[in-house]
Amino acid sequence: MKTGIFHLIPLALLLSVAASAREGDPSGEIMALEGRWMTAMQHRDAAQLERLMAPDFTLAGAAELSREPIPRSLWLLNALRNLRVDGFSFGKSRVAVHGNVAQVQAEFSWHGAFHREAFTDKVIVLDLWERTATGWRVTSRLIAETPPAK
Repeated sequence: MKTGIFHLIPLALLLSVAASAREGDPSGEIMALEGRWMTAMQHRDAAQLERLMAPDFTLAGAAELSREPIPRSLWLLNALRNLRVDGFSFGKSRVAVHGNVAQVQAEFSWHGAFHREAFTDKVIVLDLWERTATGWRVTSRLIAETPPAK
């Protein structure tokens, strides 16, 4: 019986070391911020959107290189006045952190209405977050259509 307990100690130690290695990794925090950002959009929470979005935020479509990115001011106007989000979810995601910059690549599904016209959409988003003195802020979102199912 004592032998079994002693075998568990190295496993517990290994798990403890793995957990503390992840504590310095902000990936979980970034994905939580993604959720808070989209929840703020859904609830039309202007104060939270202001906190989470960098002043120079832009939105662009990956397939629309000839179009200028949408600036933060227009994104906020649409989010707060013209868009109704009934639901959203993230699918598979990947977070890469490079110093004070984090990149999120994720499947994003949502539905609602824009100018009272209903929509349901599933896209791939590529979001860039920057760590500032006041915390992480999203600086850009690039949207790409999901590839057709094989």
